Amino acid sequence: MLLQLAEKHVESGAISREAFAELQSLEERELAAALKAALSGRRLPGELPFLSQLHEEALNTVSRWDEAVYLKLEDDLASNPAFAEKFFDLANTDPGVVEAWSIVKDGPELLRRNPENLEKLSKFTKETGMEESKLISSFSNTKNPQKWVDMKIPEADLDNIYSGFKNDPPFDLDPWTPQHKTERWAQYKLEKGSDGLDYKSWSNVYDGNIDKAISATRGADDYFSSLGWGKREVTIGDFADGSKRRLDIADEARSKGVEFKEYSGGKVYASEMIRKEVELDGILVNDRFWEMEWVFKNCEPSEPLRKLLDDAGISVKFVTE
Repeated sequence: MLLQLAEKHVESGAISREAFAELQSLEERELAAALKAALSGRRLPGELPFLSQLHEEALNTVSRWDEAVYLKLEDDLASNPAFAEKFFDLANTDPGVVEAWSIVKDGPELLRRNPENLEKLSKFTKETGMEESKLISSFSNTKNPQKWVDMKIPEADLDNIYSGFKNDPPFDLDPWTPQHKTERWAQYKLEKGSDGLDYKSWSNVYDGNIDKAISATRGADDYFSSLGWGKREVTIGDFADGSKRRLDIADEARSKGVEFKEYSGGKVYASEMIRKEVELDGILVNDRFWEMEWVFKNCEPSEPLRKLLDDAGISVKFVTE
């Protein structure tokens, strides 16, 4: 019935034939709003020079948006030919890229006009099933929009990152990096087990706390300054399995070392990466006669981790703000 009404407006000249062709592609629930827009003199996406180049599925997505939103996308495409070319290549094979742009539409131009950002966000939403409304809300509240996008890592990719370094622990995990996120996810699963959030819900909480990040090295730097001995970030090698131990603070001549932990979650669990650190420190203590101390600032080891440390002959110290 609505299409018949639209056709009469074509005959009267109130609606162009191009606009009518676009109306025909819409579902009934979207048709009324689009017809109203056409009659108001508003140019529909299919009539615009750049958006009209989108394939049907992507164009239908854009047609559901408010005029101000799709005109903003039209301007992004018109203002940056290199972005437009890559955007069409992506969007016409993966319409999720169009939805990704709508999620970050209020972000900086450099962010929303970056095809890699849109492709990354599209992949994340498809693989996690994260609701668009939750992503829009989370993005609107962040003060670090690019970091927010960088952290959109599907669970399978996060597991691959963890496999790459869990047996070769780095010095410090700077907050809100892929390595930091994967270790925190491993810690969370150990803490909560089957009672915890699923990955997409946990990820949204983690990403939403980006603005609370502090440098992973700050606490270790302060503690080092209070000691008056050793060096920061010393690598110890020559382990039988080829591993290298990266100690936060160490004095090789005096065979002394410190591992510094500062976890906002309040407790440190025996993840694979943490167990590997304990294993290597145990070798230093028992085979090479080092003095090793693990310092926990504003956090504490879980019972299994505390047992591992005690069994390895590693001393434990607690400090607070």
